[in-house]
Amino acid sequence: MFWHHLHIDFLWVHKRVRGKGYGSALLKEMENYALKNRCRFVYLDTFSFQAPEFYIKHGYTVFGTLENHPKGFNQYFLQKRYEK
Repeated sequence: MFWHHLHIDFLWVHKRVRGKGYGSALLKEMENYALKNRCRFVYLDTFSFQAPEFYIKHGYTVFGTLENHPKGFNQYFLQKRYEK
């Protein structure tokens, strides 16, 4: 957390327990921490073979894309803003 935002570097849930709400619960805890500390937004990146849909489902928006990086995939940069 710096410059009034929280950057999520890693959020990973083992495939054996995916779909059971652990990822959503972890993400919500991080967002609550950001809000308690007056962050203006949460920022992260993910790849097309990872979880962009997961974050979009939780209210994140894509603000940038590196196409064909790594080759054959895309890297997405997402944010969830709290300021109006």
